[in-house]
Amino acid sequence: MVILKNIKLSSNGIECSYDPEKSGKRGHIKICMDGEIEEIQFSDYEYGKQAYAAATVHKLRDLLEAGHIPEGATVIWY
Repeated sequence: MVILKNIKLSSNGIECSYDPEKSGKRGHIKICMDGEIEEIQFSDYEYGKQAYAAATVHKLRDLLEAGHIPEGATVIWY
């Protein structure tokens, strides 16, 4: 599970902070309007750094496509 917080849309793209497993060890991701990754600051969460970042990127791309931008979101997989 990864929690997305402070999701913000701008003319340049979309960005958010993400919190893997409610660890409090947040990372930050920015995506351009074309869906390309602009910047990733990985969380210091010990396990699966890339899996949590990838889930966050996927969700941000989905939000861009849908055009609905909430303040926060949760991504769960199993």
